Amino acid sequence: LGVTDANNCAGTIPAPPANEATITVVTQITNLAPAAFMDNINFTAGSVGVNRDFIVEIDEVAGAASSGTITVRISKPSAFNISFNPVSGTSNVFGGTPNTNSDFTFTDMGGFYQLTTPVSIGAFGYKIAGLMINRKPGIPSNTTQNISIQIVPGSGGDNTNSNNLVSLRVTAN
Repeated sequence: LGVTDANNCAGTIPAPPANEATITVVTQITNLAPAAFMDNINFTAGSVGVNRDFIVEIDEVAGAASSGTITVRISKPSAFNISFNPVSGTSNVFGGTPNTNSDFTFTDMGGFYQLTTPVSIGAFGYKIAGLMINRKPGIPSNTTQNISIQIVPGSGGDNTNSNNLVSLRVTAN
């Protein structure tokens, strides 16, 4: 059997004897996908500066554990403040959702926020980051903004970019 390797060098591989089998191992690839949830996306004028919880869930959807640091970017809306408590606890979403905040580092990168974690997500598992958001003072009514949440391509071993971006729409009424 003739072969050529990655360096364009030719060679031969002998055919296996009749009592041998060739086994090809196909492995799963990691596919991370974000989701964002919040109980009430509308902020009245009376709620200026009052924090509300929202969660960012990072799901592994292909059946292969993540590997390496997972990096998630969160856009900075101009009408709202976003903050993060580095201690795991319960986020007030869906009646109380446990988060894994202690696994994450939250960094203000100037134009966006960044969440990173070196902690692996198991096959079909997930991690939840609990964040807080509040309406800034002086924001006019009917201001609607999207908060984009993106898994950085390739981070955590992610191999599918088509599902790495979601948005959470919030409104100042």
